[in-house]
Amino acid sequence: MSLVALTALGVQKTEQWFENQVALVTGGCFGIGRATALAFAARGASVVVASRRQADSAETVRLIEAAGGAATFVQTDVRHATQVEALVAATIANYGRLDYAFNNAGIEGSMLVPSLVTAKAFALHR
Repeated sequence: MSLVALTALGVQKTEQWFENQVALVTGGCFGIGRATALAFAARGASVVVASRRQADSAETVRLIEAAGGAATFVQTDVRHATQVEALVAATIANYGRLDYAFNNAGIEGSMLVPSLVTAKAFALHR
């Protein structure tokens, strides 16, 4: 990635901590998710941007690619386990691995301890 392109995006290039690694960012379409996707890319990761919003996510991918990085978009609604499973499968099919997952997307509602929630209980809280 060129330093000029990264600077234009407001991201400073640092050590390539994530070179040859793959990061998946849910909710990568704007805000914290986009900033995280750009930061992973600036540090050498290939990035999978996942969200429900195709146009906004395409812009995140465009920004990464314009700076010389590698990124793909997989439309995903994290409320549906089958879509999350398909997202992980698509990531591995495309890049051969998954090293990091930044789970930024979410839904509002009751606070639950994720490790203690079954899929059925999760569905009740949507």
